Amino acid sequence: MEELRQENMRLRAENQELRVQIHQLKRMAFEDELTQLFNRRFFKLQFERLSLDRVSLIMLDIDYFKKVNDTWGHLKADHILSLVARIIKEKTRSTDIVARWGGEEFVVLLPGASRRTAFNIGQRILQSIRERTPVTVSMGIATAYNKNLKEEIMDRADRALYVSKKNGRDRITAVSVN
Repeated sequence: MEELRQENMRLRAENQELRVQIHQLKRMAFEDELTQLFNRRFFKLQFERLSLDRVSLIMLDIDYFKKVNDTWGHLKADHILSLVARIIKEKTRSTDIVARWGGEEFVVLLPGASRRTAFNIGQRILQSIRERTPVTVSMGIATAYNKNLKEEIMDRADRALYVSKKNGRDRITAVSVN
């Protein structure tokens, strides 16, 4: 009987250790190590599962980030990336999904958000980054009012981001997907 009790305790401890390891592996699979945001893989999974009729998407890029790397070095650039990520997270809603898309580009999925709501969130992010960092950002925002247009929203947000960059950077361009 004592042997069974000890074996049971050993198995419980081992099971707990496996749960911890599984949790760590999930974090590694879905979280960007530098910024502590979700990564592109996680974002794509969540985007595919989305079934709301109204959704907005913000694509955000740090302006002239190569110059930041060249001027201040990679350690300072990493610090700036982390700070920008933290600001984006602070200025979004708890229901929004914030992810590092790659390099100096971020995406924010805003379930149920109107174009006005998304633009207001974008404005708060833009202003806070101006006030708290040595960089500026450009944003493209797209809003879809029909879940069948979900595929187009990424392309439209990306094109809106390009318009912001083309028109001088440090700004937001918002479009609707009809």
